Amino acid sequence: MVLMPDMNRTHLYASSLITTTFVDSYGAIGGTKTGTTFMVSGVDGEDFYFVTNRHVVDYNYGLDDPADAVPGAKLKSIRISGHYQPDDLNAAPQWWQAESSGPSFVFAEPDEVDLAILKVELGVPGGLHVRAERPENGWTLNHVEIGMFATESELNSVQPGDAIRIAGYPGVGDIDLVRPLLVSGIVSSDPRYPATFRDLVLPHSVFCHSFSWGGMSGAPVFGYSDSIGTGKILGINAGHIADDGVSGGVISHFVRSDTVLELFARMSEPRSVDENTDPSPSPGS
Repeated sequence: MVLMPDMNRTHLYASSLITTTFVDSYGAIGGTKTGTTFMVSGVDGEDFYFVTNRHVVDYNYGLDDPADAVPGAKLKSIRISGHYQPDDLNAAPQWWQAESSGPSFVFAEPDEVDLAILKVELGVPGGLHVRAERPENGWTLNHVEIGMFATESELNSVQPGDAIRIAGYPGVGDIDLVRPLLVSGIVSSDPRYPATFRDLVLPHSVFCHSFSWGGMSGAPVFGYSDSIGTGKILGINAGHIADDGVSGGVISHFVRSDTVLELFARMSEPRSVDENTDPSPSPGS
């Protein structure tokens, strides 16, 4: 098993908490969801995006029981909150919050890929409106570069047992997390093949042995493999194997990183050609 290189607070605070609010076809509040999201910078360093799971922002997507669907449910608003860790790792992180009414997420194709991306736009209808602890410094976030996502060939070269770490906001009981938690684990399935568990087949996903619970959806899955030789994002945490008790959260699955790159390409964001991207998240935007 290959151990991950040291991760620090900038990796932890690259993840943010997203809360989504929905309305039904009559305009009544249809419910809320919470999950994890993180910011990605494009190749040119000018465009920025939030990445998460589709089921966090699409109310009726991927429901275990179709009876739980809300007719006509649509996304009304989102709130994303997090902290910025300065380059000085001993400095206190600074809080920030962004809100939008009517945000426009782009979903992956095929439809079964549980992935959504929002391009960051400020000061426009449907764009994000930001508050920060230190507004005089502008809006500064820890984020990752698009070149950190493993390509198809890189991900297929990852070995079962390679180490992963996931930074997100698990919903554990009545605990209300202000900051993300970092959990560790290993790749459990062969990335070259669809993730299969009993009757469950996820053709664009990989299984891992790592704690995942409600709220961790959308979290980045950091990984390190000798076959790649540097830290990469292997995918987006999308859920866990449903089972009775706490044991149901120990086998989780993530959407493959190459499907994220494919969606970026469809959004006219070229994938990076630099295979030696620094594995540390960039300090700010």
